[in-house]
Amino acid sequence: MPIVHLRAALLKYPQAVNIVEFAPAGKCLRLDLGEAEALVTLEVGPRILYFGPKGGPNMLKVYPDGGSLGEHGMKHYGGHRLWYGPEDRDVTYQPDNDPVERTDVDGWLGFASRTNRYGIQKQISVRPKPKALGLDLRHVVTNRSTQPATLFPWALTVMAQGGTCLIPMPPFRAHTEDLLPAASMVLWSYTSLNDPRWTWGTHVSRLAQRDLPTPQKLGALIKQGYAAYANFGHLFIKRFDYHEGAAYPDLGCNFETFTNAEMLEVESVGPEVTLVPGESAELRESWSLILDAVPPVEDEACGMWLRKIVEGLT
Repeated sequence: MPIVHLRAALLKYPQAVNIVEFAPAGKCLRLDLGEAEALVTLEVGPRILYFGPKGGPNMLKVYPDGGSLGEHGMKHYGGHRLWYGPEDRDVTYQPDNDPVERTDVDGWLGFASRTNRYGIQKQISVRPKPKALGLDLRHVVTNRSTQPATLFPWALTVMAQGGTCLIPMPPFRAHTEDLLPAASMVLWSYTSLNDPRWTWGTHVSRLAQRDLPTPQKLGALIKQGYAAYANFGHLFIKRFDYHEGAAYPDLGCNFETFTNAEMLEVESVGPEVTLVPGESAELRESWSLILDAVPPVEDEACGMWLRKIVEGLT
């Protein structure tokens, strides 16, 4: 990335950003979020590798050596990344090891990847919200090829070990009041509903990250448009879009979560679209960090607690 772009960023946001080194990704743009901060990669990505209180702990999982995934040279890195689906071990697992291009517009800080060998370019733009200890995020996937591309944008946030994902359930209505289905829940072939990491509730279901060898994954249509991750005595909240009637992929999911022995992912999913050359698809999120917030154990109390927190953010 040309140094003039870094200087321009520092001049434009002198109190909010600076450049720091952060392993394993090299130079990152540091965003001051009040009592919290975020680090966005400049030499690889785009990725967000830190989101948490100043001085730690990092709510995100980062692999110190970057790791390696497959023959195409993709690295783990961890943190938050933009993918697109449907998932394919060749098409999807494209490396993001090159410097990003900065495209800052109207208060949004943009970080764009190089176009990959399938003609797809990814960009994450962020807008700091210091008073809310958070970020607004725009994820844009653009078809730079010469052929139409059918895909969906997919934003994956890799969370640190030891926490619990909180998944809001549809508002409860008695059988005598509502006969129609309220939402979908989607299983993968390796999903086991009796795995001890799952806790099923009427108001909130939970998936705990634990050091167990078998992965777990679940997809859902969450019309409320949010999910959360509790860890280190703090709460990470991810809000995302729900569009009535949209063609959501993976049997109708706008949210997915995955866990293994090392991490847990909190994922939002956009509708599936066919992009003509030059066309883009966008997926928006909003992140918030709630300090010193521990979820209630009881199901109904947890549902009310989480809903009130989210309502206070809007």
